[in-house]
Amino acid sequence: MNEETYRKYYKKFMLIPIGLLVLSILILSITYVKTGDIITRDISLKGGVSATIQYTQEINIEDFRTKINSRFRN
Repeated sequence: MNEETYRKYYKKFMLIPIGLLVLSILILSITYVKTGDIITRDISLKGGVSATIQYTQEINIEDFRTKINSRFRN
């Protein structure tokens, strides 16, 4: 393509970035409606602590939550 082609069809070439802009705004809007945030935030953006616990026997989750809450709220 030469320079004359760009000058002649510049309006059609503008549709590509405008379409990408509309698509990105649409994706951000859908994410905001679903999550309440523009981007999905993980633990590094929200703050807090992430812990992984490996276990071999069955654990009652409600008892575990109660013990953890009583331990760290005081």
